[in-house]
Amino acid sequence: MGEKKMKLDEDAGLPLVFREMQRMHRSRLQRVLNEYGLYMGQPMILFALERIPDATQKELADALHISSATITTSLQRMERAGLLTRTTDPRDTRCNHIVLTDKGRHVSSECHAAFAHMDEVMFSGFSQQEKDGLNRYLRKMIDNLQRLDGE
Repeated sequence: MGEKKMKLDEDAGLPLVFREMQRMHRSRLQRVLNEYGLYMGQPMILFALERIPDATQKELADALHISSATITTSLQRMERAGLLTRTTDPRDTRCNHIVLTDKGRHVSSECHAAFAHMDEVMFSGFSQQEKDGLNRYLRKMIDNLQRLDGE
């Protein structure tokens, strides 16, 4: 079952082309995540736990710039899937330490490889100069959008 392909007109505007690229990227990313029973956002938790072994839930949430409450459901799902373990700190029962299991490390490694492959395919045919330019443009768009937060 293939994904329905959208044919963009040559005169399609930049916002439409950008949204279509985002949609296609997200769709392909979701296929990769489905292979491992992951939801969107969970690979970032795995990657953060690689960088911060034995992290507390608060440390993990801070590293991902989200609230501890927001991460709770994902951690519960990931623990049930055998990707991580949570243990209560004996000195502070309000504090959980989170550690990747062997399965979690394996899935994280597989996600890194799959994401790298997707990036390689997505940017094939781009020169380094084009990639650098795109990086600058996207960062400028992010800066522009962040100004909306101050309005």
